[in-house]
Amino acid sequence: MPDDKEAPAPALGFSIEAKLTQNRTVTAQFFVERDCEKTEIDAQLDKVMSALERQEAKGLVKGLKITLERDKKTLEIQVEQLGTLKASYENEWKSTGRRGEYRLAGQQLTNVNNVTTSISGLKDRISQVERDLKECEAMANGADSSADRN
Repeated sequence: MPDDKEAPAPALGFSIEAKLTQNRTVTAQFFVERDCEKTEIDAQLDKVMSALERQEAKGLVKGLKITLERDKKTLEIQVEQLGTLKASYENEWKSTGRRGEYRLAGQQLTNVNNVTTSISGLKDRISQVERDLKECEAMANGADSSADRN
């Protein structure tokens, strides 16, 4: 007895790999009918990419929190060092019996400027990490990121 069933059309397979963390990757695979519309392929790709981006964001959150905590501690230390540095230079000025108003000069000025620049850079970095963390947490909690991809 002949079989009246048609053999299924071959499918198109897609495999997308995403790096979640330094040591973790995930692979997502999906298939669509060979004769499907381009819009169906695009829709499936968008779904998979959205899921992978969410997983990537979840992986980044922990690292960003660690970076933020470390940078905040470093900032505290740098601010404290700046105060100590300025106080020691002022005490040095007074102890050497110099006359006139205290002012930084030469290497002292360079040292203070270097620490001040470092503090400014840390503040900028902390702001950026906080923005990145907020974005990753939103994505990890299901916020749509498809608008950001375009």
